[in-house]
Amino acid sequence: MLAEPSLGINDCDRQLADIEHRLEDQALHQIPDLKLRAAAIICWAIMSFLAGKRLAPFMVETVPVLERHGELRLTPEVREKLLSMSAATIDRLLAHDRRRLEIKGRTSTKPGTLLKNTIPIRTLVPP
Repeated sequence: MLAEPSLGINDCDRQLADIEHRLEDQALHQIPDLKLRAAAIICWAIMSFLAGKRLAPFMVETVPVLERHGELRLTPEVREKLLSMSAATIDRLLAHDRRRLEIKGRTSTKPGTLLKNTIPIRTLVPP
């Protein structure tokens, strides 16, 4: 049997602090600014739901036009974040909404034998 190494109180405190620090970092990165997300959704919808890779280059042109026509009202910091987002960040930001708009299934009809038995099939072998 392997003996587990014993941790001192300082080691436990250090590990706990490290875990808390990582959780805080994740929380900061995972919770996007709601105004930023809303602006990204508006741009995404106006641009016909493009993928992030196609949408990112057009943000520089689209955002000023939308602001000029009153479709978007952004603070300078949100505007700067929106224009500097990468394609991958846009995809992550819009992932939930993209999944929500997916078509769930094509059909619920299952193949059955009733229809198969009613269709006569010609075979080369005589009966």
